Amino acid sequence: MRLAAAVAVLLGAPASAQQLEAAAPWSISSANGRYQLAYDPKGIDTPAELEAMTARSQELAKKGRALGAAERTELSRLKRRNRLRFAEGEKRLWSRPEGAYAKAFIAADGRVALALPVLTDERAPAVEIIATDGSTVKELSVSQLISAGEIAQLKRSRSHLTWLSDASLDEEKGQLVLKIALPQVLEKRVALATGAIVP
Repeated sequence: MRLAAAVAVLLGAPASAQQLEAAAPWSISSANGRYQLAYDPKGIDTPAELEAMTARSQELAKKGRALGAAERTELSRLKRRNRLRFAEGEKRLWSRPEGAYAKAFIAADGRVALALPVLTDERAPAVEIIATDGSTVKELSVSQLISAGEIAQLKRSRSHLTWLSDASLDEEKGQLVLKIALPQVLEKRVALATGAIVP
């Protein structure tokens, strides 16, 4: 999920209310002030085990070989764990490259909701719900959120698909609210507890 580097990000209220330049560090706090989510485009120190597994993968690739199934699973787990790291107890640090463009929210219980308004295609992860412990609750693509007919109505360039016009956090219901960028804006909701699309 790499995006072009010239898009500004709007982090929606009440989780945040500021517009930030792409690729700049940012931070937002939960409404109760207990939790903070900070984005650093320079990245977070990579754990030694991830560095070692990545180096092994690269060495094998030079020889025309690949990691075994178990090693690929472990590499995927390590990469995912490194996406959202915790420091200072209730402060979450995030370093994924696409963070500069995400609509990001952090709930009063520390759950994180992320939505990427511009994607390479409708199958790429568009929404991610992250639990208080940093584990991924659910990733959803645009094709899981809306129908093929609705996807055909979205604005598309040669390389990117713009599917989201706005997003917000409904703290009372514990839901991420998505405004799909169709000619007639469509609202979809995702439960923070399960990542399920609310009927």
